[in-house]
Amino acid sequence: MNIHLPNLPSKWIILIESLFAGALEDAKQVLEKTTNPANRFATTILRAYAFQIMVDNTSDSPYSEALQGNANATPKWDTGLTV
Repeated sequence: MNIHLPNLPSKWIILIESLFAGALEDAKQVLEKTTNPANRFATTILRAYAFQIMVDNTSDSPYSEALQGNANATPKWDTGLTV
């Protein structure tokens, strides 16, 4: 994943890329494909936790424009309060 990142230490860039290219993309796929309420609930909790990790460590996070892949490789960073 090639996303625009603000000036952050490399360890945070690795975290952000792992969350967005890994966990959050997987969660998006599960929510799009499953109708099982238990799976949707668990995935929603994990998705919220991943965004919480981002905000706790970077104050802001791509959220409203996130997870659009190559359609938007440079999503805007929303404030932690918005997320």
